[in-house]
Amino acid sequence: MIRKAFCEIPIPETWVRDYQRRTSEQELLVSRASQIREKLLLLKSSMNALFADKHFLTLLRAEDLQQVPDGLTSDGIELR
Repeated sequence: MIRKAFCEIPIPETWVRDYQRRTSEQELLVSRASQIREKLLLLKSSMNALFADKHFLTLLRAEDLQQVPDGLTSDGIELR
């Protein structure tokens, strides 16, 4: 007896369901990216405020923490 291979033929309802699922996933990704961007902007703003404080810079030098990731500093910050 020969069996026929079962092939599921995509139907428009399946396409719509798949499209809706993928759209929801993309919307969630965009939402997460937006939240992360806001947090990073807050962090950068906070770090810029700290780097503007001479006492904070003195503390960093005293603790020998003179290397800061580029993304956290504003242009022109020199810790040495």
